[in-house]
Parts: sequence; C-alpha cells; structure tokens
Amino acid sequence: MSKSSANQIVIPAPACAGAGRGNPESGKTRPRVPAGIIRLKRALPTALTCALIFLTGGCGESAPWDGAFSSIEALGEAAAQALSDGDAEALRRLRVNKEEYLDWVWRDFPASKPPQNFPADFAWSNLNKNSAVGERRWAERYQGRQWKFIKMRFEEPTDRYKHFKLLQGTALLLEDENGKQYDLRILGSVVAKDGKYKLLSYKE
Repeated sequence: MSKSSANQIVIPAPACAGAGRGNPESGKTRPRVPAGIIRLKRALPTALTCALIFLTGGCGESAPWDGAFSSIEALGEAAAQALSDGDAEALRRLRVNKEEYLDWVWRDFPASKPPQNFPADFAWSNLNKNSAVGERRWAERYQGRQWKFIKMRFEEPTDRYKHFKLLQGTALLLEDENGKQYDLRILGSVVAKDGKYKLLSYKE
C-alpha cells in the first residue's frame, strides 16, 4: 500500500443503496475521504463543548462578570449618578449578582468550608436583603442633588482570596452642586477581580 493510500479511509455505501456507485456488489466503492477530515469531524463536538464551557467560565478561564467596572473611579462615578437620580435599581446593578456570589465569591470565604459549612443560599439571602434595604434608603436620602464623584478610598486592610480581592472600609467622597464635600460610609466592600470592580454590598 502506498503512503498516500494509507492516509485514506474507505467508507462503504449504505446497505440500502442499489447496484452501481457505492454498492459493494457492483465492485465499486464510494470516493475516499481524507483521514484529516475524519479527525476534524470527530474533534468538532469536543471543540464546541469547550467553547460553550469557556463562555460559562470553564476550560480553565474566568468568565467575564456582567456590568463590572474597569476602574474604581468608574464605579464611584456610577454610584454618584445613581444617588443623584435616586435610582435604587441602578445602585443594585453596581454590586455582584447572585450567580457571581455563589459561583466564585462565597466559595472562597472560610464560612463556606468545614467545619462551618454555612449554607450558600442563606448567606446570599441575608446579604441581598440587607443590601436592598440600603439601596432604597440611600437612593431616597441623596436623590435630587447634583453629586460629583471626588474619590473612593479604603480605610481597612485588603483581604486576598483565591479568585478575588476584597477592598474594605469603603469611603465615598462626593461634592454637591454648591461645592460642599460629603464623606459617605454607605457602601460595603468592593470586589476586585481580573482588573475589574464591583460592590459586594451596601450598608443598611
């Protein structure tokens, strides 16, 4: 057998085919398909599966998290605008959502591991409930003002986990339309992951 024919695969005709091309009884065979094509067809389902896993955070890569900010300043400016508008829903979008919290935030906290094994859904429920109270309260209290973001700083040590960092002791410095500055302690910690930022929570 020649080298070129060794790299070919002969595919017999279906049993239902009549006499003629592709019918073994006719003494003829169907066109030969290159082995490379066969290997590609076999590998395609795996490639598609890996692509799907990649998009959902698998295959060893981190899925991008929805609505994260590229800088602390951008996060602070969004918070200032939401407060000016009195928009509690906009404030909610600045913090991690349930999927993010359960998938890679909570699992890094010591309370999620033995011996505590604190239930993840219960932890999220408490965090979400308390934050929602804060979102409504701060939106109502600070609405109607033309807030300008000045600075966000962190007055407590940063906690480092496997998948993210937690910037703590958040202070939000804003300036109103009259040039008066306010140092607000209404935000919870900030989650820093892959060079992007989101709030973890709001204070009540």
